[in-house]
This record gives sequence, C-alpha cells and structure tokens, in this order.
Amino acid sequence: MSVNQNGMLMIQDGGQKVIVADGGFNWQWLGSYDGDNVAWSTFDKHMSSALMAGLGGSIAGIVVYNFAKGVAGYITGQLMNSIHKNANEKIWYTVHKFYDYDAVNVYVKYRVWVYSDPSRSRGSIIKFYEEIHRT
Repeated sequence: MSVNQNGMLMIQDGGQKVIVADGGFNWQWLGSYDGDNVAWSTFDKHMSSALMAGLGGSIAGIVVYNFAKGVAGYITGQLMNSIHKNANEKIWYTVHKFYDYDAVNVYVKYRVWVYSDPSRSRGSIIKFYEEIHRT
C-alpha cells in the first residue's frame, strides 16, 4: 500500500495499483502491542512477534497466520532498512492493528511507531509506518 502524488491510498493488485478509499473500510480494533527498552540487535525478533500477535487464528473464516507471518517479515524489513541504529542502542515501539473483511478478503491495517526514548512523545518518534495488507 502506498500514497500517490495526490494523497490517495493505493494497493498493489497483481500488476497494477488500485485506489483504495479508506472511507470504504469499517476498521475493527485487533490490538495494541508495546516494545520497551528493546536492543536494536533484537528489534527484528520483537517487532515480528508484535506484528503477528492476535493473528494466530482466523478472521471471517479465513486463516491469516501464514499471511501475517509474511507481512511481519516485510514490515520489519522496511523498518530496519529505514532506521539505522547501533546494535546496543535501545528503542521503544507501539504497534496498533485493525482488521476488516469482505466476502473474499481480510484486510489488516498496521500502524507502527518507533521511538528513541520511553516517553513515547511526539518529539521522540524515529519512524511512523502505516500499511494495509489483504489476504
């Protein structure tokens, strides 16, 4: 999922990008997960666990675990490529997850904040990342 030059949300659908009207979703809360005082050298393991938490079963009869596992690896990789820290530096993060579904797909929205200190204040945000994935 990405935003085009006009600010419209786009989702990859096969070989083309399709505009997604966020107003068309009826997001339901799936959970919030915090990581405290995490060493950068173990960030990938902690972040993957937080991204997958709560997605072990099915939503609307669709099993989402393997889907979530792949998405967790992708998002963790995107975050690690955009944040450069020394191995022993500490970070804090918050992950919010929402879901929606239709007759065919389950959609999961991930919102991730990575912070430089435990206050989790706006000024300590290192990175904000938001993405919607569909099964």
